[in-house]
Amino acid sequence: MYTHEKINERIYIIREGYAPNNGLTIGLVIGDKKAAIIDSGMGVIATLRSYIEKITDKPIICIVTHGHPDHVGGAALFDEVYMNNKDAWILDWALPLEKRLSDMDEFSSNNKLLRIEAEKNPVICENLTYKNMEDGDVFDLGGITLKMYKLPGHTPGSLAAYCDEEKIAFASDAIISNIVLSDENRNGIQTCENALRRFMDSIDVNTVIYSGHSQQPLPRELAYDLLAAYEEILSNKTGDDMITHFKFAEEIHPGIRLKKHVHGSATVTYNVDLV
Repeated sequence: MYTHEKINERIYIIREGYAPNNGLTIGLVIGDKKAAIIDSGMGVIATLRSYIEKITDKPIICIVTHGHPDHVGGAALFDEVYMNNKDAWILDWALPLEKRLSDMDEFSSNNKLLRIEAEKNPVICENLTYKNMEDGDVFDLGGITLKMYKLPGHTPGSLAAYCDEEKIAFASDAIISNIVLSDENRNGIQTCENALRRFMDSIDVNTVIYSGHSQQPLPRELAYDLLAAYEEILSNKTGDDMITHFKFAEEIHPGIRLKKHVHGSATVTYNVDLV
């Protein structure tokens, strides 16, 4: 279920895979004193911590970029968990085991063997405890740091983790080819644009950016296509936008109406009734 790519002695990219073209990306950053994972996958099989402990013997902290089930599901395996409090309201929906198993079934095209294995040894995380983290917080792992940047929109508390020493960033679902902003009105989209522009201006120009669903780095141009898409939505250049759907948003908000706006390599899905 887990595979990994070693970028160098301090950086690993871990994949939680359900099908050849469907998996989740978990960053692993190893310092001299401790290690950090960025996101924790779905948590349907309780082996993520033991897998990471085969890579490093350092104490592990878990940084959750946002509260969706495919990023927070495995967090309860770790003793020290961080997430932004603005996403606390999502957890009652995200963490129940049957919810996560159902999502796994969909992601894996109903792989029955995987379902049997998951039911034997799942992560029970309905009572997850975590510490709040905010924009600007820095995690010192010993010789290497992670600085948090707010990138709201996909969820209110979405954050990205940036490692200046290695020029690598983990943006999860805040920078992705199809971002969903189901809870944002026009002011919220303007906030998304401002935060993303600040982030891109703050990180080194040679930074490699990973999303939460790709083993390969993102083209830097994607972030600028997202910025252009935000600007076009705010300028009402949306006449050609088509109705679309997003499972998580429609579960949280039954009856929600979504449209998608495309600019270059970026697609922004937004709530018609708010924008």
